Amino acid sequence: MTPDYPASLPSFRAPSLGREAAGMASDLLEGSRPSRILGVWPSEEVMAHYCLQKRHMFKGAVCELGGGMTCLGGLMVAISADVKEVLLSDGNEKSIQNVRALIERNRQAGKFGSTRVSSSLFLDQYRGSLVDAIRRLLQPNGMALVFAPLRGETLRLFCQLAQQSGLCVSQHQQYDAEVWDVHLKMLREGKQAYDENIHYPLLITLTKGPQPDRHAQ
Repeated sequence: MTPDYPASLPSFRAPSLGREAAGMASDLLEGSRPSRILGVWPSEEVMAHYCLQKRHMFKGAVCELGGGMTCLGGLMVAISADVKEVLLSDGNEKSIQNVRALIERNRQAGKFGSTRVSSSLFLDQYRGSLVDAIRRLLQPNGMALVFAPLRGETLRLFCQLAQQSGLCVSQHQQYDAEVWDVHLKMLREGKQAYDENIHYPLLITLTKGPQPDRHAQ
């Protein structure tokens, strides 16, 4: 059986979660007070939606790097996927404190078994360290999913470093039909309301070997 979590898709501006995610996210984040700067970003919302749609992909141990104030994608995997362990991380101590509180609240409610949280530093100037961490964490048959907008040269530079480290990099623009429909709708509102360079998260997959094509619509 697969869980059914009613939700609405993200708007990419004012966060509201993917169709399967919102109801569950509301329960998960109850009592949380994330700041606007370190709150739930559109990329995190889209990742949570995607992870629920692709929950069958996740097996064994899963790690979310730089999960912010909620680590929402990792928490969704912990609840919905058949995994043994989920490791959540962020470089901001307040974020980690908030995530610990969320986990404890949900553990008491019977939603989680064992979920570990650790603190890691992933600022822009440490892009190479992030790539190295992903490379070290990945098992030979593992895969890293990165959801991020272009933000000028930022994403390209990350992918370049990942390739130089020996990782296989694949970029996906249309990875979910519902998310793509919202993206097209937002484009019609004009650049003052929506700039895909900073708002639309692309999906980057990283592996240590050739990748199967399983992320297209």
